[in-house]
Amino acid sequence: MIIRLLCAFSLVASAQTARTQFEVATVKLNDHSDPHIGSGPSVKNGTFMAGNLTLKKLISYAFDVQEFQMKAPAWLESEHFDVTAKMPDGSPDAQARPMLRTLLEDRFHLKTHSETSEMSVYALVVGKSGSKLKEVQAGEEVKPPKMPPHAAMMMTKGPLSDFAADLAPKVGRPVVDKTGMTGTFRVFLVYASTGAAPADATADSAPDLFTAIQEQLGLKLEPQKGQVACLVIDSAEKVPEGN
Repeated sequence: MIIRLLCAFSLVASAQTARTQFEVATVKLNDHSDPHIGSGPSVKNGTFMAGNLTLKKLISYAFDVQEFQMKAPAWLESEHFDVTAKMPDGSPDAQARPMLRTLLEDRFHLKTHSETSEMSVYALVVGKSGSKLKEVQAGEEVKPPKMPPHAAMMMTKGPLSDFAADLAPKVGRPVVDKTGMTGTFRVFLVYASTGAAPADATADSAPDLFTAIQEQLGLKLEPQKGQVACLVIDSAEKVPEGN
């Protein structure tokens, strides 16, 4: 069975509008920090910051795509960079992504295009015993439960398509909602974290993510093939130009 999954990122829209850019920005090579430790990207008080991130991660954020949706040369993960930039006064935080796209195009001479490719995906479906989720009624208050220590948590209040999108980076491939369930749902999931802090009794007893989805939600992730929109990196410079 082929699933057609077209993930939206605003390549055409950004090309048709005026280029949005930071007022001032610095991009510096980070050659001393642990490559496994990074910060951001984040926006606070009109300042965009990203610390010790690869060019691939910066592009992923700028175009709002997962890294597994990118076709890029391996060297994009070899160097790490620090980025600090000031947004124009009054700019909404959402403008950080198109501003970062402009910055990457200017400093790294980044060129991209989009294409659709077949790749492995997961379909989120209802399990054999039926869904255990209850629809949230209009105006109903949903209180977050107590979060147990050393266990990964997930909670959403919205359509299952949003939940599927949240799952994608955790399972390393696109996830499409094929449950057929419409409406708004509360989703609360406890599962064992990979690489978590020293395990306690809660972590020891927590199932893996796939098992948790079946046992706690009555849903299931089924591996399938699908048509997925990908971002292709045509060219980029290894060293940023100017500051």
